[in-house]
Amino acid sequence: MQLIAQEAKARARLGESDLQPLLDSGREILDRLPYPGRPDNHFEVDPAKWEYYAMDVHRLAGNDQLARQYATAVIQDNLASQASTAPASRPSLVMVAGELSSELTTRYPNEPLTHHFTEAAPTL
Repeated sequence: MQLIAQEAKARARLGESDLQPLLDSGREILDRLPYPGRPDNHFEVDPAKWEYYAMDVHRLAGNDQLARQYATAVIQDNLASQASTAPASRPSLVMVAGELSSELTTRYPNEPLTHHFTEAAPTL
């Protein structure tokens, strides 16, 4: 499942844009696996992280509408479970937040939510 997510990211970086079928296949595999006993274990995949992968893949591919849908799901999840998941996934959250902050600043420099996000991002 992780390899499918990484393949989708690589394909997005190479300019492919129709990556939803590949992401769907990864999600199907993930849905068949038991929920991990230790989501902080990097050899087990926390199902909640799938939306992060999908958001990032679509962002890289320039599929802004799909990236926005997944970003909304990521935000909702983080608002609901921030206290329990942030410490275990802090390094990857900081990395993705930095990338997203840069992208938002480039694409939407005058958007108030961009400013709000870039101020909040270092505190993740």
